[in-house]
Amino acid sequence: MPRVSAFYGLEVYLYYNDEHPPHVHVVQPGYHATVGIDPVRLIDGALPNRAESMVLGWAGLYQPELRNDWELAEARRPLKQIDPLA
Repeated sequence: MPRVSAFYGLEVYLYYNDEHPPHVHVVQPGYHATVGIDPVRLIDGALPNRAESMVLGWAGLYQPELRNDWELAEARRPLKQIDPLA
């Protein structure tokens, strides 16, 4: 499970064999959430409120990069790292 970004104790993963809709997995100790790429939204799971807000904001900022990584994953090509939330 390739990690595409990490910030503030959150790790963002994109799996090569995931099904649609395009999404990422966000892990924080004790939590796991699935976040949609288009539209950016919480699909499943939970994060603490502050972490959820940060992840959704980050995903909105980097939505084109996330879409590109999703397409790379579908083509079974190496994923690109995405800048963390500063």
